This record gives sequence, C-alpha cells and structure tokens, in this order.
Amino acid sequence: MRQVGRGSINAAYQLSTNHNSRWFAKFNETRSFPQLFVREATGLALLQCKRIIRIPETIACL
Repeated sequence: MRQVGRGSINAAYQLSTNHNSRWFAKFNETRSFPQLFVREATGLALLQCKRIIRIPETIACL
C-alpha cells in the first residue's frame, strides 16, 4: 500500500496484490464529511451511464 496524492479532504492509497491487481482506496473523517463517498459514488454512477469517459467501478462505500 502506498499513499498517492496529498488531498486536503481524503487520504488516497494505491493497493497492490501479489497477483498484480491494483486497487485505489480513499479514506476520510466521516464526522467532518458525512455521506461524501455515497454522493461521490452516485455521481460516478451517473457519469458511467453516459459512457463518455471511462469511470472506475465503485466496489464499496462505507
């Protein structure tokens, strides 16, 4: 796991497995930003429906 970027709201990480899979994960303080990732996932799903640009799949939003 390695940190990528230096955002002011989220901590972002790239996770790599032994099988050469890569994942992207973001973390933040839910008390300061309630429902932020839920709203982001909704927006990404709307963009994905348009099929204009490639949008990564949201695996989980906790």
